[in-house]
Amino acid sequence: MLKWVMIETRPYKPLILFIDLQNLYCAPPSAEEAALMKSGNAYVPTAQDIKGVDDMVDGCNTLADLMRGKVKIGWAAMVLDFENRLKIGDNLEEFRKLLVRPGNTLFDFYKAQPKDGDLFVAKSENSALSNPTFMQLLEKEGYTHIYIAGCQKTECALSTALKQSIEQVFQKTARGIEMVMISDLSMDTHSSKNMFRPLPDAAATQTRVEQCGIRTVTTPQLMAEVNANLGRPVAIPKTAPDQDYKT
Repeated sequence: MLKWVMIETRPYKPLILFIDLQNLYCAPPSAEEAALMKSGNAYVPTAQDIKGVDDMVDGCNTLADLMRGKVKIGWAAMVLDFENRLKIGDNLEEFRKLLVRPGNTLFDFYKAQPKDGDLFVAKSENSALSNPTFMQLLEKEGYTHIYIAGCQKTECALSTALKQSIEQVFQKTARGIEMVMISDLSMDTHSSKNMFRPLPDAAATQTRVEQCGIRTVTTPQLMAEVNANLGRPVAIPKTAPDQDYKT
């Protein structure tokens, strides 16, 4: 098991990363889809479920608008084609070409409002850290904190946040980043995993995140933390370069 052995001080540099705010995970079923789901004994999202997802996405958009210009805003999304899984960029139109095909908008953004100049991260696995180009950028830019929101809270978002993942990422560079979950802007939505049961209770998903050792903040706490630390040095755990790593 990797152990932190020293501390280094670096300028506070946060990234707010929204995960998988896409039609596939967030859009409510059409009337035809709902009828098919019901006939197959699948769980059909209620109006309250749908409102909860919409409120979460709206909250992510509001946070992005409030913090853009102060900190970097990022959007990680599953892409249609495996060969595009290594791409990152800052051009919204170009990134959407990786998500949309004629007749197929399942991977397009669902009510999310990213902007040109934001960071766009392609992924083909649960964790955004599965993209090595993104990992290289994190190291090059010297990010100290990544604040994560979106869905699924206990799948893709949690997989990105897990300390084990970030330790694997930086085992050669010996540099750490603190991963933080934004508790009120992350949730499990209706998906294939949740198809035959109601959406998980919010308290249960929060407990799962905390059991994994991930620090969580609410949106107001995040904004206060960012405003308090911008321009200041922060202490970052750093691993010994010759440390043995096991996963």
